Amino acid sequence: LHTFQACAFDHSATSPSAALAQARATAQVARATVRERVLRNGAASLSRTGNGSRAMIRHAIALACLAIPAAAQEVADMAPRDGWVVMPTAKDFATLEADARDAAQAGGMAVVTRAGPTEAAAGRGIEIPGNRVIGLFNNDFAVRMLRLSTPAMIEAPVRLYVTGNADGTATLSYVPPSERFAPYADGAADPDAFAALTAEMDAAFEAVAAAAVE
Repeated sequence: LHTFQACAFDHSATSPSAALAQARATAQVARATVRERVLRNGAASLSRTGNGSRAMIRHAIALACLAIPAAAQEVADMAPRDGWVVMPTAKDFATLEADARDAAQAGGMAVVTRAGPTEAAAGRGIEIPGNRVIGLFNNDFAVRMLRLSTPAMIEAPVRLYVTGNADGTATLSYVPPSERFAPYADGAADPDAFAALTAEMDAAFEAVAAAAVE
């Protein structure tokens, strides 16, 4: 038992690299304990120790990992960018993310995709602000866009970006569809119709964003 007292983590360590080093040290201590047991009890105990030693090492590492504190990682707040619409709000991340999804109907859109790294990072012991990308589109836009430009559909769905800020508020951002689809305008079957469609999409996203932040 006294040997495993050395496995206790220093909870002042906040970096993932320090936590990993501590986990490795725990495994080394566990292996040393097994070797000491074999030397003390003789080679005949090796077969009896084998399965138990592996279980002991796994158990020690699992306990050590539970002791690893979450490491906070600094992430900059969303700032204004050329070609983007960036809308800071007084809402917290969870509220703005839910409101953004609910607001899709305001522009006649549907939520097609949702993705973000926050939960997976937490599972790895890393704390980052809320971060969610929400893809919106509708079938009418899709069919009309395909008539005008097959390659342009690689940009669908058009995305809303919800980001948590250091002060607990959250920001809604997006690149307007006319900006997102602009590289495909010259090759469109009908450039005028293409411009009209992306302008219609812009209006839809303006409606969604306005509903989300109100």
